[in-house]
Amino acid sequence: MTSTTRSLRVQTTRGRVLDAATELFLRNGLHATTTDMVAQRAGLSRGTVQRLYPRKRILAAEVTERVCRRAIDRMHRRRPRDIDDLIVTLTSWAHLIVSRPRWISLYIELRFIDDACPSAVFHRRARLRESLSELLDKVDACDPSRTEATAEFLLTIIIGMALQRAHGAGPDLADIRSHIGLVVRGAEPR
Repeated sequence: MTSTTRSLRVQTTRGRVLDAATELFLRNGLHATTTDMVAQRAGLSRGTVQRLYPRKRILAAEVTERVCRRAIDRMHRRRPRDIDDLIVTLTSWAHLIVSRPRWISLYIELRFIDDACPSAVFHRRARLRESLSELLDKVDACDPSRTEATAEFLLTIIIGMALQRAHGAGPDLADIRSHIGLVVRGAEPR
């Protein structure tokens, strides 16, 4: 077998494991998901999963990173025309996060597993904040001196709404839009 063929097979297998783990972690949480469950869902042996990911926390970190990258990619694909379109874009993005609150729970659970995780969590949050800042800048939605603070505030609100949903009392789409609109319009340049 050539190294290219082997590399493609490993990449395909890794993708299957990540797909299965993403589904299970986001549905069941970190602690309730086992390596055996991931292997079964991916249609692989436990040994194969463990060769790729010797520790569950490594797999969980990769899943969290993957979800974060998807969220950032989704933000980068949009080019809002004006502030109203920006609010619609942010509402759609936030609704996706809030309607899948297990991502935030996984993000928080992972933070407390070992010493390396808090810095990775901080780095992911910083990347999300930077992407939000760039989106705000694309339509001059806020005073440039307040862009980062506004992005951080939006991110904090979205995480808070997702945590509310995780505990059974989350906001609906209209509430999300209202909160985002209030923050974005409050940060408009004067």
